[in-house]
Amino acid sequence: MSSTQELGPGIYCRMLEGGNCGAVIASEHTLLVDAPILPSERKAWLQALAELGMQRAEILVNTDYHPEHILGNANLAPEAVWSHEAAARYIARYKMAASEQMVSMVHDLDPRRLEGLGEIEILTPTVSVVDRVTLHWDSHIVQVLALPGHTAASLGVLEVGSGIFFAGDNVVCYEPPSMAQADSKAWLTSLAKIRELAPRVLVPGIGELCDLEAIDNLERYLTDLREQVSALFAAGASRRECVEKVTLSGYFSDEHTSRARRRLREAVERVYAEVRQEQRQK
Repeated sequence: MSSTQELGPGIYCRMLEGGNCGAVIASEHTLLVDAPILPSERKAWLQALAELGMQRAEILVNTDYHPEHILGNANLAPEAVWSHEAAARYIARYKMAASEQMVSMVHDLDPRRLEGLGEIEILTPTVSVVDRVTLHWDSHIVQVLALPGHTAASLGVLEVGSGIFFAGDNVVCYEPPSMAQADSKAWLTSLAKIRELAPRVLVPGIGELCDLEAIDNLERYLTDLREQVSALFAAGASRRECVEKVTLSGYFSDEHTSRARRRLREAVERVYAEVRQEQRQK
């Protein structure tokens, strides 16, 4: 079982199998970042939050609309769920889908640990973030920022005074990023914005804490990917040929797993579609 880490006064994270969660607790106020997906992890997180002084889950921010971020929302009983403006239509689809289909989307988790997820309630966002929202809570200044990239509906959460930034899946540290629904150009723009915020600690969507070196590495990866796909496209290569010919190595420690290989294939296919659309618009 993961333990809760204190990153700064009133700022906490919990690194879990399905993804990282965070909290900013300020006397009567609490902002949570994402929700644990596994029932046992949700229970442990709620217990930890109560011990840390959370009186009520006032705001829950989902850093994107993917199931591993939102399926546990209802169990945290937030007063308000915040998401990017573009997330609502995707979450509405989840509400219409069969529970079994939603659970199957979380294909990287041990299915034996997903018992009980089929009975979950999908919460509809109550607040949509378009650009930036700033909260002034006691000594805390918390910013919720729209940062499209990993998805069109990705958000980040910055505790300004401490420089703690909850980056969601816009930041990866040890494995290739998931790009099945990404916009690589927007992602590069968002990474530049994150750098301008000068965060001291980055909490990625999954994995260990990192710093701005992770931003630098991911920028190089995305730039290399776009350059290779663009060159192959200009030479007349098909999408399948791009998948076969693009090579990206040395960026991440876990790049030889089956999941990493699948992610690279998805990334090439996604960027190929982007490049093709960009050429059509010229």
